[in-house]
Amino acid sequence: PFRYAHKIMQDSRQGSHDSDNGSEGDCRVDAFNIDFLSEWKHDPEKGNHVTGAAANNLLFAGTDQGWLIRYSLMEDKLWSVQCPHTSPNEGIYKIFVDPTGNHIIICTTGGSCFYMYNETSKFVQLKKLQFVWIESVAWNKLAAQAWCNATGKAKKKAAGNTMSFLIGSRDGEIFEVVFEDQKERQCTRVWRIKDSLDQSREFIVITDQDIAIRGLLMEPYTDDTRIFVACCTTSRLYYFVGGPTVSDVFQAKSQAETGTHAKGFHELPSRVSESELHFTFTEYPLGQPNGLVWITEPGLFQGRVSLSDTSKTPFTSNGLIEYPHFSGLEGAKSGKARRLLLSQEIKTDSAKKLPCSVAMSKFHAIMLFDDRLYCLHTLSQRISYSMVFTGEDVHKYGWFCKAATDYLKGTHWLFTNKAVFEVSVEDEGQDAWLLLAKSKRFDEAFANAGDNKKRIDEITAYKANHLFEVGEYSKAAELYAKVPHLANPTATAIKLCQIKQQTVLRKYLRLILDSCPNTNFIQITSIVTWLIQMYLDKLSRSRSKRLDTMSIVCTLRIHK
Repeated sequence: PFRYAHKIMQDSRQGSHDSDNGSEGDCRVDAFNIDFLSEWKHDPEKGNHVTGAAANNLLFAGTDQGWLIRYSLMEDKLWSVQCPHTSPNEGIYKIFVDPTGNHIIICTTGGSCFYMYNETSKFVQLKKLQFVWIESVAWNKLAAQAWCNATGKAKKKAAGNTMSFLIGSRDGEIFEVVFEDQKERQCTRVWRIKDSLDQSREFIVITDQDIAIRGLLMEPYTDDTRIFVACCTTSRLYYFVGGPTVSDVFQAKSQAETGTHAKGFHELPSRVSESELHFTFTEYPLGQPNGLVWITEPGLFQGRVSLSDTSKTPFTSNGLIEYPHFSGLEGAKSGKARRLLLSQEIKTDSAKKLPCSVAMSKFHAIMLFDDRLYCLHTLSQRISYSMVFTGEDVHKYGWFCKAATDYLKGTHWLFTNKAVFEVSVEDEGQDAWLLLAKSKRFDEAFANAGDNKKRIDEITAYKANHLFEVGEYSKAAELYAKVPHLANPTATAIKLCQIKQQTVLRKYLRLILDSCPNTNFIQITSIVTWLIQMYLDKLSRSRSKRLDTMSIVCTLRIHK
């Protein structure tokens, strides 16, 4: 269904690879491709795009003149409808679309909130949220799973039910909401950020910027008895665990009162007016998120998410990734092109700017700035790909305003003021297995290694070294024995001798002996001789202490 007019990656606009050639963890330049969606026709009379969303092969954009534009990639059909407004200049502020593309929430710059079911063009005002300025939405993934698994009439019924999902407001409140049969069935406030502020800050003036819920995420545990919720302001990231219902997540006052709940937050200095919060998935909707990112002023905050039945900590911080530094002499945001477009002077010194939006692929943060795009590898923290708009590009397409991910289809979309682009990502994780292994994320490393035995052996060697470092000598010996071609048996045996782990050394030598080819007589003889000496020494010491020696004698029966 995709028919593109041309690729904009040509001549001076060619994307660049900023990492050193051949560096470990780098991604191929041709792994990324930016395509212009020619079927999306911009109508100046309906205004410029200010926001966008993507879901289930459907693209949505909101304009500053109050128009909602929808494009179906499967039907190749562009459709638009004007949103009801109370003032002539009222535009669309934000739009939120559930992963199935069936439910749309539209917020205007005047603070009005509307709901639309995808199969209709009817705006329904949310009466229970009439005085709530919506800033973020966390859809219920279980609803997407139910819709994907249903067939026939059951699929149509599942399409009309959102199940319980969350809405975050500008006033720092979170609401539990349910839409069913195109109606607003439930709307209950479940948490308020002002109730959680520190006592030491109660006399500080609190503004909308400090408490607005800019990002909101919700994900069930694999056991379906608990739910993980994360929300962010511009300076704080809160997270909760509870269940089994959504409202139960926010009921626990402290972890001491109920062991199934945990509550905490991360705080960073930030003066920005906007922020975003995103999960990273390896598979959707069946898979679990393995991390999240949060746009803050100091950098792109990374966290690891583990929601398995056995996980003790649902969320851990991975620190900050610094935003790219770029010269003010490049691109349409500076120099002559900038002055011609906006008729104003700007500084041309090298500066660090904040992204206006971010979309997450499996291993990259696709960061949008007003006139440029950076694809940042979240493991190596290197720029894999970059693209800069010229003044001519900005005149034709406008500034970047929103990045969106279609989770069901695994596609990524970029919205400018006048156009839409697709970011195609192929084989981005070619070296991810190695970076994951070096980051001690061994389960993920094995999953990304596939059936490649060489990669599996290297990950095994990294894991063995890690276990040895943390004192898990017996487990390390088992893994070392599996990769003797990477972990030299002599060096490994000496290493075990130096830490006086005789029991582990004997175990390791037996494992190496079992894996030795029958034709390698020299190695077999050396290991057997060494083992016999060790057992005789142990037998001698046991006799001097008058201990039972039968178990030692039995162990000497080595079969090869």
